[in-house]
This record gives sequence, C-alpha cells and structure tokens, in this order.
Amino acid sequence: MHYLQLPNISYAYLLQNDIEMLKSLATKWLSVAQKVIVELHESIPEPRPSLTEFLDHLQLDHSLIGFNADDESFE
Repeated sequence: MHYLQLPNISYAYLLQNDIEMLKSLATKWLSVAQKVIVELHESIPEPRPSLTEFLDHLQLDHSLIGFNADDESFE
C-alpha cells in the first residue's frame, strides 16, 4: 500500500513512528560510534595522545559525537 492511499491520520501515525525509529537508530549508532572511538584510542600504543587530541587528529567534530573535551568524556 502506498502512503498516498492511506487516510491522513494513518499517514501521520506512520510518519511519527518513522521519526521515532530514526531517533532510536541515531541514538544506537551514536553509542556504537563512541564505543568504537574509545576502543580504537585504547589500541594506540603508549604514549598515546589524549582522547581530545585523537579526535582532533581524526578531524571529528566533538559535538557531532557527543564528546565533552573539558572532562574528556562522552555525554
């Protein structure tokens, strides 16, 4: 069934559920990305750079991945 065939209420319900699913997936992928970053950072031999230096070297936007540079932690 195509979205155009659905009544407006059904379409709004499906659209809202798609948004909720996307929010859920975005949260999940953010968590996975943060774990991968930490694991990759920990795999660097000593002396390793700080996590902030590591992220800067990779040119990753701290806010995009939920990183707080002040206390070097993920939000």
